[in-house]
Amino acid sequence: MVQRSLQLSVEELASLGAERLAEILHEISRDDLSLRERLQHTLSESPPVRPRDTSTMSASIERRLTALEDSDVGYGWQGAATLAADVDAMRRDIVERLLPADPEASAGMLERLTDLEHVLFESADDSDGEIGDALRAVVEDWGRAWTEIAKRDPEILADIVFDVFAENEYGVFDEVIPAFAEALGKEGLEVLEARFRSAIADCPEPGDVEDEDETDDEAWRADWNRRMLFRGLEDIADVRGDVDGYIAVQEAAGTHLVYAVEIAERLHRAGRSAEALRWLERPDGQRGYGDDTTDLHVSVLDALGRPEDTRRVLWQAFERTLLFERYRDFRKRTPESERDEIRRQAIDLVLGHDDVHRVLAFLIEVEALAEAENLVLRRAADLRGRDHWTLRPAAKALAQDHPAGAILLYRVLVEAVLNAGKSQYYRYAIGDLREATLLAEGIADWKGLEDDETFMERLRAKHGRKWSFWKQW
Repeated sequence: MVQRSLQLSVEELASLGAERLAEILHEISRDDLSLRERLQHTLSESPPVRPRDTSTMSASIERRLTALEDSDVGYGWQGAATLAADVDAMRRDIVERLLPADPEASAGMLERLTDLEHVLFESADDSDGEIGDALRAVVEDWGRAWTEIAKRDPEILADIVFDVFAENEYGVFDEVIPAFAEALGKEGLEVLEARFRSAIADCPEPGDVEDEDETDDEAWRADWNRRMLFRGLEDIADVRGDVDGYIAVQEAAGTHLVYAVEIAERLHRAGRSAEALRWLERPDGQRGYGDDTTDLHVSVLDALGRPEDTRRVLWQAFERTLLFERYRDFRKRTPESERDEIRRQAIDLVLGHDDVHRVLAFLIEVEALAEAENLVLRRAADLRGRDHWTLRPAAKALAQDHPAGAILLYRVLVEAVLNAGKSQYYRYAIGDLREATLLAEGIADWKGLEDDETFMERLRAKHGRKWSFWKQW
């Protein structure tokens, strides 16, 4: 594959021809206001140009598609954005300028754009997902284009959707069924469902493979393909709004316990909150690592009018996470007369937790500043200077009435940067050191901390050679 240089000469650009250069300028000017204004000014001083007819526009897009199809240029990681922009510009031209006049031709061109997935992904490193996003937008508009084709065969369309779904190597067609749902209509969805069910019937059940020569990888791939076919049935149920159909698919796949939360979400949206609660609270339901169903649980309980159960769920979530947001939501549902006691219980709870940073963040949020300073002084050895998003706001909150705690936090931040030797962060460390020094001028009780002179002597003794830091000081 040829690697194209990013250095372009005037001669190379001229070789593209006037029309292709005009197309590129048009694409770029969509997002570049200064260029668009310059082009508009230039055009205003030029003779009027007749708009291109549909056939001319179609020919232009055809040339651009062919150029991409035939390209053997390697763009590297830097070229992914360029390719994505090119795909997106073609998609917009097809949808905005060709689709109203010729839906069938537009659908065909959008299909050709999706067919370029292998070429595009092999031409550039799409680590940021820009090419993938551009192609998923093409898939969505491809489905919309088919809705504009009056004479469409639901069976043919179902075959097209099934084929691209089944060969979805790069994830571009993840949402192809929702994208084509309107175009497929009731009949097309029925045909598509039958295709998926037939394919599932042809798959071996997990663990039923008796071929001793089959590798673990092949067995895993067979199970994965079977799961993806069931996912197609899930999408069909979803576009139909068929919650019971979705549940039936999960049960047939043997994944209903894994997807208990997803089932509960759909039941709740359908107004079947009592059933949703049963799925959500199933003792055999499985949760992924880090899954938090609190918001859904609360919404379901609210719909059922069970305020005490809602408070219980919120408090349990607070106990698990120490998140201020959970405490805040619980407090809102607590009578005014009980809120001081609830605050005290919450503070006592968090003070027993091992994670000093989560505890500190919560204490600052509830303005338990004396407790926060005591925590900082007592557990100074556990503080991590790299967690500046917690320590710096806490230092600012403590500065006025609890300067010893604030000074300690600022010093932790400074020493973390100097110990790591990260010169790009010296300006932040200088700012923190200045804050600590200013607070030290007015402090009356050091509460066991080194005074400012002692701390600075130790800092210079340890980091005196970091001249780029000290010259900023």
